[in-house]
Amino acid sequence: MQQRFSIVIPVYNRAPVLPRVLDSVAAQTWRPLHLILVDNASTDASARVMREWAAAHACADLEISLLTEYAHGAAAARNRGLREVRSSYMLFFDSDDALAPEAVSRYMAVFQSDSSVDIVCADCMYHPIGRLPRLVRARGGALLDTHIHHCLLRTQAYAVRTELLREAGGWNEQTRIWDDWELGVRLLLRNPTVRLEHFVAADIYESEESLTGRSYSEKALYYETPIKAVEQAAQASDHPAARRVMALMCYRRMMLAALFAREGREDLALPLRDEVLGNVSRRMGLLLRAAYIYIRCGGRGFDRILSLLL
Repeated sequence: MQQRFSIVIPVYNRAPVLPRVLDSVAAQTWRPLHLILVDNASTDASARVMREWAAAHACADLEISLLTEYAHGAAAARNRGLREVRSSYMLFFDSDDALAPEAVSRYMAVFQSDSSVDIVCADCMYHPIGRLPRLVRARGGALLDTHIHHCLLRTQAYAVRTELLREAGGWNEQTRIWDDWELGVRLLLRNPTVRLEHFVAADIYESEESLTGRSYSEKALYYETPIKAVEQAAQASDHPAARRVMALMCYRRMMLAALFAREGREDLALPLRDEVLGNVSRRMGLLLRAAYIYIRCGGRGFDRILSLLL
């Protein structure tokens, strides 16, 4: 008999699009599955949609758990779901996207072929509103660098050994932004065995909700929490790249300062820029000044230069 695999999906006010992700779970070629749906106190018809769908689809090889988490935020809902997981391998997913039918089977083929593998990363197809879809590949290289710059471990793009998630502490419920980025750093600081597989595991759909709040400056209050959490995790880690992670957090702050400036918010940009420069060496300061100017003027890809020079 095949191993059970778990999928945890937090839901908040997604009634119109929920059938898409739920049907994509039902279409999985891998069985048995345990689907854990966590309603994060939705105020629309999401709970009813989940109940009706579960009543129509639950069967011996598709167990469905319907839970409620009243604490605000996807991280709290995901942690609630994680507590219900009884399988060795799992993934988290978002309520407005869709899994490819072979996704779980492809993930499990890797886990079963090599029991040392902790994380399997895959590609995704991103569907922006009004533009053509584009492939988002699982990038290789130095994985901590790749994740810090490009969020390798985005929620829709990997499956993981459940115990590794628990050892890492699960999701950080203090974060309101970059929560998968912050968790991904903590996972990678544990030096897991990671496999990159180039199959499309998910379709990610841009929604009207994701189009709101597209400026960096309007979320300025939220970024420091995940950055500080990453610094604390690096300081507590014996990973050989932990000190490098600390340097990359300085770059992360400088990147934000430059993006604030690009949006015309010098009142946010300059204090953050000066704070960063006041806490780094002269050599690092020169690199970060160059990054600030380059990004402020619309440049992209400075992370490649930084990775070569650090």
